Amino acid sequence: MADYAYKDEKRTQIIYANSKDIIDFKGVSCYCKNPKCNSKMYIVNPDHPDKAYFRASKKTPHRGSCGSELHHFNRGEFNPNLFKFPDILVNLENESSNKEYQFKNHSDKVGNADKAIKTLRQLYSMCTNTPISDKYAGIRIGDIIADSRNVKESLKGIIGRKIIECNFYKYDKDALAIYFNYPCFPDNEALIQVSFESEEKLKNALNSIIPLSHSGIIVISANWNASNDEKIICKGTIYSQNQIAIVKKD
Repeated sequence: MADYAYKDEKRTQIIYANSKDIIDFKGVSCYCKNPKCNSKMYIVNPDHPDKAYFRASKKTPHRGSCGSELHHFNRGEFNPNLFKFPDILVNLENESSNKEYQFKNHSDKVGNADKAIKTLRQLYSMCTNTPISDKYAGIRIGDIIADSRNVKESLKGIIGRKIIECNFYKYDKDALAIYFNYPCFPDNEALIQVSFESEEKLKNALNSIIPLSHSGIIVISANWNASNDEKIICKGTIYSQNQIAIVKKD
């Protein structure tokens, strides 16, 4: 499910689920935001644009990271004028700055229009439901997230604070590190390396990540640096569990 899809296979014409003319797309086959996904998307609830969304046909299911539980972002809940980037990612590195521990897989509480995006799940929901070339609070989405939509750009290197959509590959207990596929399996082309300050923090993360195997979606926030390993496009350090969010598939 998603807030938007594409009218054409080349993904040049966007159609938003809340468009005033969305009723005209009832029964019309559209295309998934993931350029490597062949799923056919159809509008649901077109009679009510404020509640409408795109859903994949069961005959052509999603692949990779598309089709997650965070398929809708309610823009009326948050005030974009309060959004500060990359400050939000800096705050996630402080364990005490956010009491919503992402490993617990619970939903964020609904707030009001005076509320700023604060958690990693909220930020990811906004990014994944907004076209990669669009902006939020004046910031281009592609400068906030690396996912299946901007792979070519991201494979050149990811430097600085950014969130990355990925999934588990392997871990190295001696190095206190976990390696993730980017983009998500089965379209993975490179790895990212995430290091931990202690064995305890590594174990805490692995307890939630390993059961997902290679099929789950992991979102990671970090201050990324270049790697000397050509297979690893970037590496970062986890200081707080607020920097990792586990997102379930639909």
